[in-house]
Amino acid sequence: ATQDSPTPFAESLIAVNRNDRTRDGEQSPVAAELGSGNGRDSLYFAQNGYNTIAFEINPIARAQTLSKFRDLGLEERLAQRGDFHDVASHPDHSLDLVHAVSSLHYFSPTQLLDILKLYSKKIKPNGKIGIALKTPQSSWPTEFHENGRRPDVTYDLSNLTALLEGEHPI
Repeated sequence: ATQDSPTPFAESLIAVNRNDRTRDGEQSPVAAELGSGNGRDSLYFAQNGYNTIAFEINPIARAQTLSKFRDLGLEERLAQRGDFHDVASHPDHSLDLVHAVSSLHYFSPTQLLDILKLYSKKIKPNGKIGIALKTPQSSWPTEFHENGRRPDVTYDLSNLTALLEGEHPI
């Protein structure tokens, strides 16, 4: 994917949700992107008929996202928020998709679990939550070390499994 094209993860999430989603009358589906960056995946969701809530803490990235939506006449499909927790005021069972690529690994396991619990209440029964986390098993730690940088790895595959299978599995 380029910086302007959607990630393959977003494309596959839309495809899976399209196959599983039941229509709620004529109401547009709603996608929440956690850590929307420059808005490329949020824009892809909007272009596929979703109203999109783009959560991004960086105001420059939010401005880039809004500009892309305006350029295509899709700004009515965009709501922007800074903090992931701003979804708390959104009604339960109102999101069709929750999408997070390379944004949730910045949180501690406790914070991540709190975020997942919050969003699991907001997702519709047939909705989808798609999360892509960086782990030590992927190639990015090696790439960081080769460039003389130290990655901040919070998760590996074993503690993610424990997190998702805990007392209140997500």
